[in-house]
Amino acid sequence: MGNTIRVGVLSTARINTLGIFKPCEKRSDIKVTAIASKNPQKAQQVAKEYGIENIFSNYNDLLSSDSVDAVYISLPNSYHFDFAKRALRAGKHVLCEKPIVLRAAELAVLRRIAYRKKVFLMDGLHYLYYEPLIHLMNKLPKYLNTTQPLKEFIKRVEAFIGFPYPKDKDDIRLNPYLDGGATAHLGCYVTHFMTWLFPKAHWILSSANKMQSESRVDIEADYLFKMQHNENLDFSFKTSMNHSKIDSWVKIYTHKRCITINHIFTPTSFYNTKNPGENLLSLEINAVQIANAITPNNKKTTYDYQLDVFVRGIKHQIKQQICVPSYKILEKAYKIGVVNIKK
Repeated sequence: MGNTIRVGVLSTARINTLGIFKPCEKRSDIKVTAIASKNPQKAQQVAKEYGIENIFSNYNDLLSSDSVDAVYISLPNSYHFDFAKRALRAGKHVLCEKPIVLRAAELAVLRRIAYRKKVFLMDGLHYLYYEPLIHLMNKLPKYLNTTQPLKEFIKRVEAFIGFPYPKDKDDIRLNPYLDGGATAHLGCYVTHFMTWLFPKAHWILSSANKMQSESRVDIEADYLFKMQHNENLDFSFKTSMNHSKIDSWVKIYTHKRCITINHIFTPTSFYNTKNPGENLLSLEINAVQIANAITPNNKKTTYDYQLDVFVRGIKHQIKQQICVPSYKILEKAYKIGVVNIKK
């Protein structure tokens, strides 16, 4: 590998533009040099638009190519484990769209291969790397007005993430055979936050309520978790693929305060093409917005920050950037069957 990391992209998914193409265009140390798709015509169109040199009609051919150092996987969820495993075994660094897996045992397999092959493994939970949010989380004890361990001070946490219903009836998020649904696609954001806020906690799933669409995936889901050995602390969250707009928030309750972090999982704009790095993150204490709580983001998107971490991981030979406990929580939620059926 030379000074520039050469990336191969598996699929022509829409997320590629935000997730890898645009962030790579802003850098000289990483470049998309290959794309693979079962639709050669679509791959040629994308390659022409973004100046991608190599086009493959077979995913395995890209993985075995010497023109690729790293792989970005944006295939449907049900393919993530298989192709991440193949890429790692081929000695490629891997950035896989979230959720990288839905079963914790599969994640253990990927971690072992990455360690053995000495390659970097990372999942695409881009919001985690947004520096203004990291700074805010570091100051959270100050805003909560406590020096106590958070698990002893916080009484309840509520979270929400929602997206509009997919317009295309063939959208992969609506396909149960591709591990679609609100829990799989959106729940991973919240379960990662649970482990960020309470790093060493273990959680017991207390209740679940899912609403199923005609396509047999959950379009809305509510979960209530209780912390093991501290059942007075509740963490509830809702995921929705039937919301009026892209939105997300977290509310953290103590005896005297309610801290609200708005747009926590969606802190930069998804669809503002003129200013995609526009900051949406804000902080409220007891429903009063706190000015100057959010540091400037230098007009970088969450995906720009994510690519910063991916490049550093490869350059500095870090083995992986994945929160294992969060996927154990996600698996508990995903395994629960549908409770309510939407007619």
